Amino acid sequence: MSSAATDPAVAEHALVGRIDLQPDAPMAVLSDGAARAIDFDLMTWAELLSAAVRGPA
Repeated sequence: MSSAATDPAVAEHALVGRIDLQPDAPMAVLSDGAARAIDFDLMTWAELLSAAVRGPA
């Protein structure tokens, strides 16, 4: 699998969009590396977001 870091043409496949959020809704912008915990079934998306909001332990 290529990344935009090694192959700029990959950026053409990026998903972009807009969603409306509640003013106090948690959200995070993550790199593909940050999602590795999901790929390896170490945590769910909800758990990852919760950890991102809490910050380092």
